[in-house]
Amino acid sequence: MKLFCAIVGVAGSAFEVDIDEGASVSALKEAIKDKKKNDLKDVDADK
Repeated sequence: MKLFCAIVGVAGSAFEVDIDEGASVSALKEAIKDKKKNDLKDVDADK
């Protein structure tokens, strides 16, 4: 499944994440963190 995400308050920050339909929210957080390592470098995926 493809999900489109954006970082609130950052213009032009929309990006796409691919994840299994049955994946957990925790797995989605990890996928987002992996996709935007530099932008989210100071954010823990489990927060």
